[in-house]
Amino acid sequence: DDLEKRVEGLEKGNNREDIIDQINQTNAVEIADREARKDNIVIYQLKEAPQNIKEGKARKEHDKNELKNLFSKIETDVDIDRDVKFWARSGKIEENNARPLIVGFREEQIKKHVMEHAKNLSKINGYDKVSIGNDLTKKQREDDQKIRKTATTRNEELSEDERLNYEWRVLGPRGQRKLVKM
Repeated sequence: DDLEKRVEGLEKGNNREDIIDQINQTNAVEIADREARKDNIVIYQLKEAPQNIKEGKARKEHDKNELKNLFSKIETDVDIDRDVKFWARSGKIEENNARPLIVGFREEQIKKHVMEHAKNLSKINGYDKVSIGNDLTKKQREDDQKIRKTATTRNEELSEDERLNYEWRVLGPRGQRKLVKM
């Protein structure tokens, strides 16, 4: 009965043009979201203000100082007051777990400059667990996860002879990855 009701609802309510409009709307939202995030980065495991600091301004000031230290340690000339549009923590506050810090830059060139210098983090004492990545949409994160699973599955399906010569790899930056047989 439930299945028949759903089929009737589909036949009545959704014609081909409505479905196409819904898909186009979804794609337009995704494109706009990607455009809004293109100048943003996400910094993982950057030290957060202690739990005893409850006031929002004090926490924001702590994050500003941490950003200044990070940018100076990776040897960038980013001026937070001039080059950074915003910064905000994402998620709920938890003990012993630093929330990701989303940072928006005023220009894409500044973001690229920071990303180029981010590789130096692993060599800096106290910042070896900190990482910097692009701010991705939910769909981009899901697509990356799917493509990694696909690579694993395809590598498991290779015959013994093929495994000696080939493997499936995921190449490219996050959000723009491709699956390649190498």
